[in-house]
Amino acid sequence: MEYTIRPMTAEDVPVIAEIERQCFSSPWSEEEVEKCFGLENYRFFVAETVSGPAGYVGIMKCMDEGDVATLAVLPEFRRQGIALKLMQTVLDYAEEEKIRYLFLEVRVSNLPARTLYERIGFRVVGLRPDYYESPRENALLMKYERRLVC
Repeated sequence: MEYTIRPMTAEDVPVIAEIERQCFSSPWSEEEVEKCFGLENYRFFVAETVSGPAGYVGIMKCMDEGDVATLAVLPEFRRQGIALKLMQTVLDYAEEEKIRYLFLEVRVSNLPARTLYERIGFRVVGLRPDYYESPRENALLMKYERRLVC
């Protein structure tokens, strides 16, 4: 399957909100997606197929740290490398922006996501009890440290 990764545009907001509804039990509303998209310290990237967006990732930047705020791929497009490519785009963005540390939370039970994050260099650094709702579940806090080139 062919797809490209591109920066999100304002026209993507309704589609991203729909992907949220299809992928998460507590999705961001269209208003929340639009609000974050409009913030200077957020960046979103979209995986675009011939039929439209198949997934996206959002990162929030603060000084030399970043938080992967959201990552989703529609069920019918999973296990095709899209999430990996979106995360590689985040790592490239982190390098361009001189972000040294990236953080994210992931459900303890989400083994496919945890495996992906560990594969690209994230490590578990903490536990956030009862972080998720619907169903209530702990989150693992994961960290990626970009190696500095001297």
